[in-house]
Amino acid sequence: MHGKIGAHIAKTLYDVSEQIQKAIEYHTETSPNMDELAKIIYVSDKIERNRKSEKFDLDAERELARKDLDGAVLFIIDASIEKLVKKEKLMHPTIVKTRNKLLMERM
Repeated sequence: MHGKIGAHIAKTLYDVSEQIQKAIEYHTETSPNMDELAKIIYVSDKIERNRKSEKFDLDAERELARKDLDGAVLFIIDASIEKLVKKEKLMHPTIVKTRNKLLMERM
């Protein structure tokens, strides 16, 4: 929810571009329509230095992000899905759509 609210505030108060607004919105839930900036913001949010993760090795993910941005997004999505499945939680459909689109683009 804070992604959408943050995007609205950024647009209203700072008149940011639509690209930046979408990157802010997508940094929490992903989107099949993520451009490179949105992917960078998404990955950066998940691997920033002060974050602790039970889902994956942050150092390995940081290295992957330097080499393969789409691979890093996929890795994070897969880890998120795995965690949701283990906890028997619902997942937002956009995470699956985003994953499928990234996989299809890699074929």
